[in-house]
Amino acid sequence: MPYERDFLSLYDSNDMIDSIFMAIAWYFDSILYIDLEHDVFYAPIYTEKISRYCNNKGKYSELVSVLTRNMVFQDDCEYCNMMLSPVNIRKNASMGIHEFDYRCLMSNGEYRWVRNKFFVHKTDKNGMPVLIVMFTFDVHEEKIKNIKREYERFYFNMLAEMNKSIITTYNMHTKIAESFKIISMHSNQQNILSKKWNDIHNEWKKYIHPDYYEKFFQFFLNESNTENDITILCKPVFDDGSEFQWYRVRVKFLKYNDGVLHRIVTTFEDIDKEKREVLVAHEKLKWDAFTELYNKQSFEAEIFRLLAKNNGGTDILILFDLDHFKDVNDTYGHREGDRIIRESAGILKNSFRGGDLIGRIGGDEFGVFCRNCSDPKLISERVRHVCEQISRLIPSEEKGISCSAGITFGMRGKTFEKMYAEADEALYRQKRRGRNGYAFYEEDSARA
Repeated sequence: MPYERDFLSLYDSNDMIDSIFMAIAWYFDSILYIDLEHDVFYAPIYTEKISRYCNNKGKYSELVSVLTRNMVFQDDCEYCNMMLSPVNIRKNASMGIHEFDYRCLMSNGEYRWVRNKFFVHKTDKNGMPVLIVMFTFDVHEEKIKNIKREYERFYFNMLAEMNKSIITTYNMHTKIAESFKIISMHSNQQNILSKKWNDIHNEWKKYIHPDYYEKFFQFFLNESNTENDITILCKPVFDDGSEFQWYRVRVKFLKYNDGVLHRIVTTFEDIDKEKREVLVAHEKLKWDAFTELYNKQSFEAEIFRLLAKNNGGTDILILFDLDHFKDVNDTYGHREGDRIIRESAGILKNSFRGGDLIGRIGGDEFGVFCRNCSDPKLISERVRHVCEQISRLIPSEEKGISCSAGITFGMRGKTFEKMYAEADEALYRQKRRGRNGYAFYEEDSARA
């Protein structure tokens, strides 16, 4: 046979080769010489189980068929057939792939992981393998460890993708932040820190947004707090170069059986995407989509917020109402009415300061709130300008458009409800006396 002329005859006649094979047998379960060119094999060493199904020499293709049918775990049969085919052995050898693992069936129905390792003994003139040596050996324990390690890594990655959280533990007795684990979507990064309280307290100043710094530490140290979590702005992976992002913070207090606080465990959960989506949605809810002004609810809420600050200045509330707007819709149609509303909103935006609040508080009603503006003459000029601009939106004397306004000053802690009632009174006083103009609220006139 071809392989006998190459080296197998040495095995039959040389005791030293026999000794070498016996030594190798301590490390390998079987050794096969495979002549790929002539589809034959010879096995100087093989397991007792293999000997049940085949001789130690014969056709290689028949050996593969018998072994995969009787000794290979069902799910691995197709893979084994492919990897043991001469075509794939040549291909993989040329690519530097010289081993593969599969599951070998045991007599009790279980399986063990086995590795086949190839070495090219002889090549043809084109450098392709024609004679190889295949070693088979048990790698079950190693493989199971690797599988468990990969599973744990997959599990950790899955938790990372689900949590995106930062975990810290603080030991109350040693005053040391014992661990600091960072989990991100794209990497498994774990930093173990051992920092004293003063160090970590100062270091966190770099990571927590200044507006939330005190709030965070009050929450972190308040053992009796009843809140489940707070939402604050932090650096995303505690990287000085990154921007602040939104995190949900949870704190757990671990105590001994005697009730003494032992550790504080804190998690920072990345909720930046969700939080920003909510903020955008809330922001959209603040605006009147048609005019891009504050809607009634947000206009009033913003005034409440500003009045609560009580800065001691003089505030002004102005209510505008379009005169005979229903006649405009009836005469020119709703499309023209829509144009009037939008352009009136534009006139208001261009007539007041950037920091003034402007809202649409009804179908054809608008409101303007100005902080720290106590000059009646200046306000009169601006309101008069608005009324003049709106009256030019329809150049017609018969069915034109005009605007009436009511103005009141907010001083000495006057509430929004009070200011609104006064501006509304001034507006309707102007309506009663002929529209197309403005009036200031006057207490004497209101009582009369």
